[in-house]
Amino acid sequence: HDDAGHQGIPRTLHLARQRFFWVGLERDISDYVHTCSRCVVAKTAEPADRAPLESIRTSAPLELVCFDFWSAEGNKKKNVDVLVVTDHFTKLAHAFPCTGQTFHQVAKKLWDKFLSIYGFPQRIHSDRGAYFESKLLKDLQVIAGIEKSHTTPYHPSGSGCVERFNRTLDNMLRTLPPLAKHKWPQMLYTLTFVYNCTIHETTGFAPFYLMFGRLPPA
Repeated sequence: HDDAGHQGIPRTLHLARQRFFWVGLERDISDYVHTCSRCVVAKTAEPADRAPLESIRTSAPLELVCFDFWSAEGNKKKNVDVLVVTDHFTKLAHAFPCTGQTFHQVAKKLWDKFLSIYGFPQRIHSDRGAYFESKLLKDLQVIAGIEKSHTTPYHPSGSGCVERFNRTLDNMLRTLPPLAKHKWPQMLYTLTFVYNCTIHETTGFAPFYLMFGRLPPA
């Protein structure tokens, strides 16, 4: 729990059961997570009320990939912008630190860190931010045959899987030890890897497993 981003009880249980067994395992882990001081102090409670939404259905990896920006204060008192990319079917998530919310940064990070590794998705989904609506990205969509859809204005929950990961990422960063918090942008790749290797509450599988058909060695 402490070394895997202070994730919740289901994810911590999943990690433990892959490696250990003892009588009362579930009770002990549940008690430990419930009383974890860093989680109690740092984590944001889940919203109690949610508007009814029509579910977006996907049936294969890369059928729909969602983009969004997430920001937090860095160690020099300046906001660090993070491009979040989530595959809707597998829930595999990536978080790429950027030097700003510009279309050049979006295009470069997408090509270098996602498209050149996983290939082109069938459809991409984002808000109508200028960084996602540039001519460069539109030309790329035409060349690669990628469809585009948008969230409804003023309803960010239209990209629910990204918003859910953003909250999880925020909670993971809040629970970092003080020294690690000062260099949180360097921790993003490790934290997202851990997230992708633990069970997701929606699918019942780890995102890494659904994307690659296996889990990384323990």
